[in-house]
Amino acid sequence: MKEVLTHLKEKGNGSIKSYLAEKGRTGEIELKIDDMTQANSFENTAVVQAQHVPGIKFDPDTTFRVRDLIAPGTTSSNSIEYVVEEAYTDSTDITAEGAEYKQSDFDLKLKTATVRKITAYIIVSEEMLEDVEGLNSYISLRLPSKLKLKENYQLLYGDGTGINLSGLAKNATAYTDELADSKISRIDVLVSAMKQVRTSEYNPTFALIHPTDALQIKLAKDDNGNYLQPWIFMGNGDIMLDGVRIVVSSAITSGDFLVGDGSAAQAFDRRQMTLEMTNTNEDNFVKGMVTVRISERITVAVYRPKGFVYGTFAAALANGSA
Repeated sequence: MKEVLTHLKEKGNGSIKSYLAEKGRTGEIELKIDDMTQANSFENTAVVQAQHVPGIKFDPDTTFRVRDLIAPGTTSSNSIEYVVEEAYTDSTDITAEGAEYKQSDFDLKLKTATVRKITAYIIVSEEMLEDVEGLNSYISLRLPSKLKLKENYQLLYGDGTGINLSGLAKNATAYTDELADSKISRIDVLVSAMKQVRTSEYNPTFALIHPTDALQIKLAKDDNGNYLQPWIFMGNGDIMLDGVRIVVSSAITSGDFLVGDGSAAQAFDRRQMTLEMTNTNEDNFVKGMVTVRISERITVAVYRPKGFVYGTFAAALANGSA
């Protein structure tokens, strides 16, 4: 058979009869042969079915949550009130017998953290929900993921204006430079910020930085091309610096850093993340459409601003090397 096929391929369209005649044999069966290459015969037909991979593919969002850095909480109200010490005049001192006690004084202030709502919705057809494989799972993953991104931003960068939360960076103490070294590095800045938190008698539990700044730290080399912090490449767990966990996430803007004691603030859930579907929104029912919505109600109370230090590497490096 291989010899026959080779003959027919060389001669083009032909017959087994011609092949037999050439070989001095006889026969009456004719076989028309077209170009049976895969490109012409299979690729543009449904003879070979493509394998379908289930699900809908999309780029991931960060799975990190700023709320995991601070204390958790729940509330049954629409606001959180707490009292903070605004100032303390300390006159405590040794006192002679019969002398007047030393008078100290303090100021207290009532603060309020208002619960805010984060929401989103999409509209899809009934047919899409029925016919598109994996669409329900996609929606159940994608909407919560986007809500968590906005939650991260509000908890970290909310400026307290309008209906925004008043986040950690807004309330944190500004980084104060106290370095004077022409070779100051990001490591130096973070350690200095940790010291600033400790000086206020707090215990820093995290330092939050962007992946770009983490890269700068990891790849820093001396004049001989040796890594300055080779230990960073060792181990598979969290990066630790001066006993503090370094959290690397795109939730914080590149160039920013936040060092803090998680117990100095608390996130409160009034209503945890809720995903709902309905066909009774507007004219959805007569059009066969379904509205999917997601929401949560949350606030954050920053009890002690000195428990957090916030700054930018650009400013810190420039000041420290001056």
